[in-house]
Amino acid sequence: MYGGSLYDLAAEEGLDERILGELDGVTALLNGDAEYLHLLSIPSIPKKERCALLDEAFRGQVHLYVLNFMKLLCEKGALRELPGCARAYRLRYNEAHGILEATAVSAVPLTAEQTGRLHEKLEKLTGKTIDLKTKVDPAVLGGIRLDIEQAVRKLPEELREVAILSFFQELKQREIAELLQIKLSLVKYRIGRAKELLIKELEVEE
Repeated sequence: MYGGSLYDLAAEEGLDERILGELDGVTALLNGDAEYLHLLSIPSIPKKERCALLDEAFRGQVHLYVLNFMKLLCEKGALRELPGCARAYRLRYNEAHGILEATAVSAVPLTAEQTGRLHEKLEKLTGKTIDLKTKVDPAVLGGIRLDIEQAVRKLPEELREVAILSFFQELKQREIAELLQIKLSLVKYRIGRAKELLIKELEVEE
């Protein structure tokens, strides 16, 4: 709830991108310093003193909106909820800017060229800006596993078939029509419908 409210305030003043970066920064800092976070969360220390510690550390380093937001959480004894608030902010930001998140999981690290090609392919597929993250998992077999592939597998069979041929095998629409022996207009419809369902599926994943 708090993260969404902060986004509304930042977006109204054109600060949404700046605040997003600063929220990520302070979240990473607090996550990396458990003792400092514990100190800011001790109920026996007066709220005023805990907020003063935040002032000392962050005033002039982040926008006043971010600092005051952290103070609000601190006063409510909810500073440990900052990562969740930052996530809620990012989801609102992504929605407003047409951004979808995707994760590529591979047994070995992807090269910059591989990541770039994959990023381009996903943006072409969805028609959206893709925020692509990579992850290494030695247990993955057979190349790269994409969360978007899981979404494809959830499609109805007739849509899944054209989605695989178009998005992954990169066949042209006329080639798909000939291969499946269906009308070109039906291929176009199924591809469009598959895109709609894939985008919807990716938008709700967290």
